[in-house]
Amino acid sequence: MSDEEMEQGTEEEESDGPSLTKKVATGVALSVATTAVAAGARKLLSDSGADEDGGDEDGGDEHGGDEDGGDESDQTSERSVSELAASRPTARRSPAKRSSAKRSNAKRSTAKRSSTKRSTAKRSSAKRSGAKRSTAKRSSTKRSSAKRSTAKRSTAKRSSAKRSTAKRSSAKRSSAKRSSAKRSTAKRSSAKRSSAKRSTAKRSSAKRSSAKRSSAKRSSAKRSTAKRSTAKRSSAKRSTAKRSSAKRSSAKRSTAKRSSAKRSSAKRSSAKRSTAKRSSAKRSTAKRSSSKRSSSKRSGSSRR
Repeated sequence: MSDEEMEQGTEEEESDGPSLTKKVATGVALSVATTAVAAGARKLLSDSGADEDGGDEDGGDEHGGDEDGGDESDQTSERSVSELAASRPTARRSPAKRSSAKRSNAKRSTAKRSSTKRSTAKRSSAKRSGAKRSTAKRSSTKRSSAKRSTAKRSTAKRSSAKRSTAKRSSAKRSSAKRSSAKRSTAKRSSAKRSSAKRSTAKRSSAKRSSAKRSSAKRSSAKRSTAKRSTAKRSSAKRSTAKRSSAKRSSAKRSTAKRSSAKRSSAKRSSAKRSTAKRSSAKRSTAKRSSSKRSSSKRSGSSRR
């Protein structure tokens, strides 16, 4: 903005330049003319004084009066020069005022343009913020629905895990009861069969081996159940990931369908407009042909 204003000021000074130069030239010419007149008057007075060669005192007084006249002419010439010098800055100030007025007008116009640009920028930013808010609301609703579904699945998993732990604890209690019953029966059999120690020893060894085998089987069964539970958890996680990916793909497809529907509606509207223009053109041509026919009929009737 400052560069434009400086260029305008320089252009105004250049446009007002010839008038200033003319005024300065006229002032200098006037000052030179006044000085030349004063010098000529002085020379004439000096020549007249030399011709008289000591005339009367009255002549001397008259010569003195002429010299006073020459001094007055010198003073008038100096006054004219001073007046011209005083008039110069006024001639320079007027284009400065004009340039300042033009600059103020240019500043006002630029301020109006900047205000209009700011208003348009604010409107566009408001529209963009509204669109962003609508998209943010949609994304938040989708996220909330996804969170609810994941929460429901997690609660279902927790309930199933609690049921499995309850079943395991009941199985452990039943196995402990069975082992205690077996121990009591073994004690009773050992007390009754104290005479047959060897047979009881063999039977007890057989029972111990069977108990070891049963404990090994139970431990293997527990391990298999733990592996199955971990496999179920991993499969559940995979299913949740697949569902989330399916939802995302369905959302993308819905957005693509919307954009395609908008494009098809725009194409249909353009096609309707083109058909309307064509129909209007056909109507105009039909009107023109009907008017030509009517004019030809009128001319034929007039000829007849």
